[in-house]
Amino acid sequence: MALVSVDYKVFGLVQGVFFRKFTREAANKYGLVGWVRNERDDTVTGVVQGPVDKVTVMKTWLEKEGSPRCKITKCEFSNERRIERLEFAKFTIQKHCVHSEAFTMHHFSKCFQFETLAAIQAYF
Repeated sequence: MALVSVDYKVFGLVQGVFFRKFTREAANKYGLVGWVRNERDDTVTGVVQGPVDKVTVMKTWLEKEGSPRCKITKCEFSNERRIERLEFAKFTIQKHCVHSEAFTMHHFSKCFQFETLAAIQAYF
């Protein structure tokens, strides 16, 4: 069975409308693994992995369906590649604050309620 991994970014009204919850449910329905998270630019990003035919169905779901209250304007896919084995055990909703690529000390202190850089350094 050929496996594939693809990154996605969904634009439109996709935050505050249970998009991540419905994405996880759809991925589980199709037997896929990966993750989904909200981004600071009001998009939703993630990775989906599984059999090629199921990932294709999920890509269509991300482009056209989404959660009942969302309004998808576009969906971009990138880094599509064949994989030997799944890189995730299940499909999860990631917390924006901890997993963001644009993570800064400011965001860290907001997430963990540290007041200063010194307090963060003292903690670790």
